[in-house]
Amino acid sequence: MMDMTNKIAADDARPNTALRYRDIVEAMAEGVVVYNHELSAILCNKAAEDILGGSEAQLCGPIPLDPTWHLLAIDGSHLAREEYPSTVAIRSGLPCLARHLVVIRSDGSKRNVSINAMPMESASLGGLGALVTITDRTNEFEAATALQSLALTLKDEVQQRTEEREEAISELKAFSRSISHDLRAPLRAIDGFAQLLNERHGSELSVEAQRHLDRVLLSAKRMNTIIDDLLLLSQVTQADLLFTEVDISNIAWHVIEPLNAKTTHHVDWQIERGIMVYGDTSLLTVLIENLLGNAWKYSAKSSDVRISLRAVESANSESITFVVEDNGVGFDQRYVGQLFSPFRRLHAESEFPGSGIGLAAVKRVVSRHGGTVRAEGKIGQGAKFWVSLPRLAKHLTLPL
Repeated sequence: MMDMTNKIAADDARPNTALRYRDIVEAMAEGVVVYNHELSAILCNKAAEDILGGSEAQLCGPIPLDPTWHLLAIDGSHLAREEYPSTVAIRSGLPCLARHLVVIRSDGSKRNVSINAMPMESASLGGLGALVTITDRTNEFEAATALQSLALTLKDEVQQRTEEREEAISELKAFSRSISHDLRAPLRAIDGFAQLLNERHGSELSVEAQRHLDRVLLSAKRMNTIIDDLLLLSQVTQADLLFTEVDISNIAWHVIEPLNAKTTHHVDWQIERGIMVYGDTSLLTVLIENLLGNAWKYSAKSSDVRISLRAVESANSESITFVVEDNGVGFDQRYVGQLFSPFRRLHAESEFPGSGIGLAAVKRVVSRHGGTVRAEGKIGQGAKFWVSLPRLAKHLTLPL
């Protein structure tokens, strides 16, 4: 801009120079206004007319026909004429650059603008005047305002969700305490008195009465198992995560030991060594216990049981993927969506005992680590479970 002002001053007296520069100014996308030494606008281009909301005839001259347009500070406060960029440049003789202001046009509408004012000495200006360029930033400002409003709305929503989550967690903890204490107490009484009745008076009972008593004892045991599983699900949902490097293979071998101790058939365990992930050891132990425990349980009726855990190539370089595979009874792939829901079972309890909590716990553990789990099965041909976990810890939210 400085080069342009100097050139205009130098060429001021040359023939046709004014016309030539007028054509250049009119072609500019920015608004251009030239002020003389008396702070009066003497020239403006079409872009300036559009921004200021008036014609050149209305805006220029010693006494403008439309003097009602004025500037405000960006915060909407009053801006004295002495603070206008053109006034500052002329009176100080220094550039006044990148002033972000608000133009109030004669019709009351507003335009957000960026103004640069350069002092310019010229005989036609009566001495020191100013070349002012005006860039309309209204669309950018409105977009920024909308974005800021959206950010505030999102902040409020996040705050609300956080409060709702904390309230839900509090309710979940209260529910867990209720399960652990309030439900167990009457259950222990039922189980205890039923066992006492069986021990002291079992021989006196009829066959039908003994059958009823056995059902009470079995139901009490079943209910106790369900409570344990509910507490496990609550634990994996609420527990604080302590991230560290975890050896999945080592966890698997520790899980296998008690399974081998109670098995009545040979199991060919194929556990790949050195599968390392980054996560919470306690929750990942729950994950492996349930995956291998399920594979062992649903393969119990096979004559040649093979259960494997191995790493597989991950499509995402930021993840580590391993798969647990068995050659057990499998499942109908059409119902795979039910596998990870609490208390949903694809096999009768009479065939394979359980509460239907295990895979729901697996899903919660994986979700809390920011990973994914999927399953594939065929009836009579076994099942596969793929687990992908991030290589590094992420900032995670607590799924409810």
